[in-house]
Amino acid sequence: MQKNPIDEIWLEKPKIKASPVFSCPLDLVGESFQQKKSKILENFSGDAIFISKPENLNWLLNIRSDDIEFTPLFLGQALILKDGKLIIFGDEQRFKNIELDNVEIIAKENFEEYFKIFSSQKFLIQIDKKTTNYWICEVFEKNNIKYFHQNCPIEIFKAIKKSTKTDYDPVKSREEYYKKMSY
Repeated sequence: MQKNPIDEIWLEKPKIKASPVFSCPLDLVGESFQQKKSKILENFSGDAIFISKPENLNWLLNIRSDDIEFTPLFLGQALILKDGKLIIFGDEQRFKNIELDNVEIIAKENFEEYFKIFSSQKFLIQIDKKTTNYWICEVFEKNNIKYFHQNCPIEIFKAIKKSTKTDYDPVKSREEYYKKMSY
């Protein structure tokens, strides 16, 4: 399928802005990107995990953006390789104000091209079939990439709430977060 039929009928889609990506302070998120990534890769058995939900990628990297009004998310997807490298599919210019170790940013337009490097290898990617769209699976199949379904491990880790303070107040914490994040 070359065209998404939804795009043909959904005429009033929200505009997606290419706003800068910014980091969330560690005292508000509880764990660093490296700590979260280590936990995710701890019991992993494939070659990579495809992160299809933007909110999972934002949680993992402790980042936010302003791509859609009232939704403080960077709308992107990523691939975590078993060696710990993270490939983000997005605009590199949007990440110029933050530092991320062991991260490569590939332009969304080069998504298909990127996966050609795996076509001659035995490569196994974990996907969450509930959130990974058909086109992405087609890209994998075109490049002889095997994939298997397992719920995204980030969903489980996101559900475990960490308090960095013993007197944690979610309302006050949210207010502090937005004060620090306002730009």
